[in-house]
Amino acid sequence: MGTVPAGQEFKFVTGEKENTIIILLFGQVRSQEVSELESLANFIVEKPQTSVIFSFRDITQFLPGAHSAWTKLQTSVRKSGKLLTVCSLRPELKSALLQAGVLRDSELFNNIPDCWQALKVRSQELLAKPASDKKEAA
Repeated sequence: MGTVPAGQEFKFVTGEKENTIIILLFGQVRSQEVSELESLANFIVEKPQTSVIFSFRDITQFLPGAHSAWTKLQTSVRKSGKLLTVCSLRPELKSALLQAGVLRDSELFNNIPDCWQALKVRSQELLAKPASDKKEAA
């Protein structure tokens, strides 16, 4: 009962382009993956990219035992000054994680292109903010 069927173990791959890092997640996320999620958080925080996209397209299960580890990962990413988005969640998984308070609705998107566009807009807004603050002070 404690074994994961072949091909369902948790894995991830990463890709980088300009100021964005994309993480594709696969398999089941269980409490046994806590150390892998912690390692992933450290990996992301150390990267120079300022935007992060998590794709859940191939996540088959996200069990409650891993919720706190995922929340810590997101907190670490945000505290490091990076913007994050999450996409491609199955409807039942999206509902469960939102109800559990594990995800923020404002960071959820349908697919990677939607995330990419949202991060582009948010980055531009953040870059424009200091300039507008300076104008108000003048």
